[in-house]
Amino acid sequence: MHRLIVRSSQGVRHLSWPVQPLRVGSAPGNDVVLDLPGVSRRHVLLVAMDGGVLAVDLGSKNGLLRAGTRQTETLLRPGESVQMGSAWLVLEEVSSAEAEMALCFPAGLEAPGERVSQGETGAAVGDPPFGSAQAALRLVRELERVPTRTAGRNLPVLLARSREALGAAAAFLFHCDQGAGLTLSVLDGPVPSDEVVSALESGLLPDGGEEILKAGENAVLVAGSGPWLAAVFDGPVPLWSRDLAAWLVARLASSPARPPHGAKAPERSGLRLPEGMVTGSSPAMSAALERVRVAAGSDLDVLLLGETGTGKELLARALHLSGLRSSGPFIALNCAAIPGELLESQLFGVSGRIATGVDPHPGLVVQADGGTLLLDEVGELPERLQAKLLRVLQEREVLPLGGTVPRKVRLRVIAASNRDLPRLVKEGSFRPDLYYRLRGVEIRVPPLRERREDLPALVFSLAARAAERVGKTLRGVSRRALARIESHDWPGNVRELERTIELAVLLCPDGGTIESRYLSFLEEAAVPNPGEPRPLQQRLDEVEAEAIREALTRAGGNKAEAARRLGITRNGLNLKIRRLGI
Repeated sequence: MHRLIVRSSQGVRHLSWPVQPLRVGSAPGNDVVLDLPGVSRRHVLLVAMDGGVLAVDLGSKNGLLRAGTRQTETLLRPGESVQMGSAWLVLEEVSSAEAEMALCFPAGLEAPGERVSQGETGAAVGDPPFGSAQAALRLVRELERVPTRTAGRNLPVLLARSREALGAAAAFLFHCDQGAGLTLSVLDGPVPSDEVVSALESGLLPDGGEEILKAGENAVLVAGSGPWLAAVFDGPVPLWSRDLAAWLVARLASSPARPPHGAKAPERSGLRLPEGMVTGSSPAMSAALERVRVAAGSDLDVLLLGETGTGKELLARALHLSGLRSSGPFIALNCAAIPGELLESQLFGVSGRIATGVDPHPGLVVQADGGTLLLDEVGELPERLQAKLLRVLQEREVLPLGGTVPRKVRLRVIAASNRDLPRLVKEGSFRPDLYYRLRGVEIRVPPLRERREDLPALVFSLAARAAERVGKTLRGVSRRALARIESHDWPGNVRELERTIELAVLLCPDGGTIESRYLSFLEEAAVPNPGEPRPLQQRLDEVEAEAIREALTRAGGNKAEAARRLGITRNGLNLKIRRLGI
């Protein structure tokens, strides 16, 4: 499979496959407008040929250059390129696995009239005929890869694509109230005439159900439980169009629109999840969530055990939101991030002036009163503080440094650790009475390699969020890229996956697809190399440096613009440039 792209300082642009001759130049009116230095108003004509693409010079000023030699016309074969001004026209060969989409983002649905190359969608060269069974099948396959909960985010584009697949003159979504009549919500094509609207209204059933109701000889109506769909044709309605219309309205009825910013995450099995948390449906994660749901109905302390980066804090927040103290505060402390001499005052507070420069303050135990206290990496807690924490758990009271009167507290304590606490107990570095007191309910958080079924949902969510932060639009994730992600062991778990997807989004051009080449460091990690392997951080630094160089190139060296593209501050960019030696 082949695809035609243009590379320049502004990034990578995918061109339509030239089934019909494609004229490229800088002036409006060309089939492809390239406003780039050195590109003439009418520069090149592209024609699909057996074995490649014929590029014909249209009398441009700078011409077509191959190996520095000007060409009147030249046949581009896979892997070959030709220079036109400051841009390079490249014919790439891609595997079917790389070209075929595994995850398709709603924003990646191309609008009608936009031709896309086979490399971007995995479809056959050229678009299916307007209003054909092939176009309908392509749309169904594309939408089946879009999660139901996100398909409703781009209804105008979806409706336009639906009209094209149906071959209708106009299509619209509407709601019907018996008192107010038919109310349009989304329309593609000309506004329907009063005669058509009256015919549709007269054919509506009050209780709906998913029924196809024919209104005249040239319209089809699907009345469902959510938005209803009507399509108006210039001629008789094809029978297969009715089946497609019924399938589409069922899809739309189960596709909620994007929730407002800050809306609560949907509940799962009676749980309230933190905003943005993606759980997946693997047996391992479902078992952990069931334990969280059971623990949420009690006030027992909870011990979360799992590797670094598995999402223990997110589960702790879900437990707090779903528990009996959800109206109280949620306070989190990383026991490994604070030196031992400061940890005691941070945790238990200070009463009175115990030393010069040390002001009285309530500790985190007191701040969590009425809510939940998360002690992350509790296995790093110094032994002398373990006894004091045990007293807090047993008596539900805390004695601050310098204090004489303990204070009663009402809170749930959630402890989390990536260490083998039973082994630490056997070794004598962790108190057994504290361990058994913490594990009122013990929940094992599975590593990512044990829940590979959840990877598509996680990748979709992380990529969509990363693209939104840097202001990019992505088509989706290729099948080969997803296969590489699914074959990786992810020793850093979800945290490593998040970093990986963020870098892939930075490397991917705007409007492009996340392909396996943007995950090259995963390939390096998977292939054994002789000698000492390079550390993962070194590999990630190399990819980050490449992303920064690309952003600087696309921004013309403007650091403020490059920082905006990367989704970081200019000071943060300067720090990274110094650290990476760019």
